[in-house]
Amino acid sequence: MTSKLKSRRSASMGPAPTKKIKIARTPAGIVKPTGMRTRRQHAADVKAGLAQPLKWDDFLLPSRTPGAHIGSTGRAVSDSQAVSAPKFIGKSYKTGTFRLHWKGLRNASGGTSGITPFLTTRSDKRWTKSHDLKRREFSDTLLKGKGFTNPFAKHGAENSHLIAGSLYGPNDVLSAPPASIHQNTEWLAIEEGIKQLMKTSEVRLKATGYVHESGTEQGRLKAARYKIYVHDGTQFNKAFDHVSDGARGNIGKSDVKDLRQQVAGLGTTPLPVWPGNGISGNAPSLSDAKSGHESSIQSKLFTDLKTSVAQVHQGQAALDFANKRY
Repeated sequence: MTSKLKSRRSASMGPAPTKKIKIARTPAGIVKPTGMRTRRQHAADVKAGLAQPLKWDDFLLPSRTPGAHIGSTGRAVSDSQAVSAPKFIGKSYKTGTFRLHWKGLRNASGGTSGITPFLTTRSDKRWTKSHDLKRREFSDTLLKGKGFTNPFAKHGAENSHLIAGSLYGPNDVLSAPPASIHQNTEWLAIEEGIKQLMKTSEVRLKATGYVHESGTEQGRLKAARYKIYVHDGTQFNKAFDHVSDGARGNIGKSDVKDLRQQVAGLGTTPLPVWPGNGISGNAPSLSDAKSGHESSIQSKLFTDLKTSVAQVHQGQAALDFANKRY
């Protein structure tokens, strides 16, 4: 008689996956879709007279626990961008922060060129001790709080590149403030979508990090904003405008997939022509990106730092200001 071997999941693998449950559709007139597939279904319901069209205001109401998800893309939101807390409605996420602008070259009238993405390998420059200490403190705070339901998580925070290291983002306080690991995952979904989009479209990027300027959260990312512009053959149009919570909670695999696919598909659908798209002049070249890969203050992808009292710092002055917050 042969013995039957019983296998068990390793503790490092976490709990066994739960069975997926189908959720019943919300009654017509109350539906506020968040996932991309749900939006498509809602559009079909509207066409069939089973639901009411959504207004932009429908997305300006808290729909999740504070710190879970925030943001907007275009004129609709995906599940990973649903508004979660009143403090992020409108532009209040800018309050009490200094802003790290990664928008390329700024002209005399204040317009920026945007960044043309180029692929590379990440810089291996080490983080400073003060920078990494801030990350570890933030990590401990997040792991002790709500929103991190994975009991096997070793880290709550990572240094989150505003422009990916694989797109020539350097490793320092001006380029990668400490943020939730789930915010970093959200950003990664956008970046992976951009890499796919680059294969079919001419693209320019702009990213801004809003970092707490003082108080107990000083030096931590409060929010980050990503804008993607796609050329339609005549001009660049803003096709994506996304705000992310620096302390966001868990992000689901479906959220990541939807966000990545949404960005990757920006060049295959008609683009909205939004006024004031903000692109001006030539973006920094590949040689410009290469020459500044090790340091933000040498990178022409980095634009400037703006304080909460509207002071603007560039180069070493920007680095000195940020370092004092770490």
